Amino acid sequence: AASALLQPMVAWGEAAGIPLRTGQQPSVSDLLLHRGPPVQRATLRALALAARTQGPEEWEKNFGRVLILVLDSLMQKENDPEGLREAALLCLQELVVHQAGFFDDFAEVVASRLFETHRMCSPKEQQMISAIDRTLERLVSTIEPLRGLELLLPVIGSEGAPLLQAATRLLSLVLQRMPPQSVLTQLDMVLPGVVAAFASPNPEVRKAAVFCLVDVYMILGEPLMAHLAKDLTPSQMKLVTIYIGRQQEEHATQNGLHEA
Repeated sequence: AASALLQPMVAWGEAAGIPLRTGQQPSVSDLLLHRGPPVQRATLRALALAARTQGPEEWEKNFGRVLILVLDSLMQKENDPEGLREAALLCLQELVVHQAGFFDDFAEVVASRLFETHRMCSPKEQQMISAIDRTLERLVSTIEPLRGLELLLPVIGSEGAPLLQAATRLLSLVLQRMPPQSVLTQLDMVLPGVVAAFASPNPEVRKAAVFCLVDVYMILGEPLMAHLAKDLTPSQMKLVTIYIGRQQEEHATQNGLHEA
């Protein structure tokens, strides 16, 4: 199992022409010495493993340089025969999970590049899109919720599907991490984009908007309805009310199971 875990390091050694002893793990600094096009994918996969196995002192010295390599690799759509973008996303996911503290200074830059990569994807690249969505989800969960709102609201206010759908879903996750009073305070900033998404011609975007409004209701309760009544059509209000009812039933069932 240990040798399988270290396979990315072995592959990197082979690509870089550096024979590694059994169980040997190069440092992040060593990996960064070999990052040209022939070994770039192997380097990114090895760095993904290093995110798990190397300590913060090693990453503190090298995080910025690795991030530049990762973000540049994400933009290699035209010249990506070797799965370079997938390797960059894997590396980024592992970094967000295992070295989250280093993203404090870079969250906006990383989110912006992920949004850009999302826009570049064709509808056929569903695996890539899902990986970007997961990475964004992990990123917004590591930063302060208000900062998450600042990242997402401009996207929700200006994008079309499918990025709009992803951003609306992420907005729900951010709002659920906030205390009710903070959500209420931010409501005038949050609702316009979600209400506009509710009117999207894309059914998946509309569904994400409904679920987001239901999540806000579960946080705030009835005070939300007065706000929605001003912005939604009667048929939209009816749909939201139906989904709120379903959510309440699910919560009641789950609570009953827990109590039993």
